[in-house]
Amino acid sequence: MSTLDVMLERNKDFAARQPAAGIRMPLPQALLNVRAIIIGCADMRVDPANVLGIKPGEAVRMRK
Repeated sequence: MSTLDVMLERNKDFAARQPAAGIRMPLPQALLNVRAIIIGCADMRVDPANVLGIKPGEAVRMRK
């Protein structure tokens, strides 16, 4: 299995866990539990979630 095949399979799994298309999570509700905003560089080699152990919903991540 190629690297692309692996990524496409992971994306398919991710998409299957998401709400139906067109249904959006209300932004204020989504941010209720956010306790931090991480501002980082645009270098995609440095993933703040990996470096800081951030789980989904724990922080807003911005790349500049």
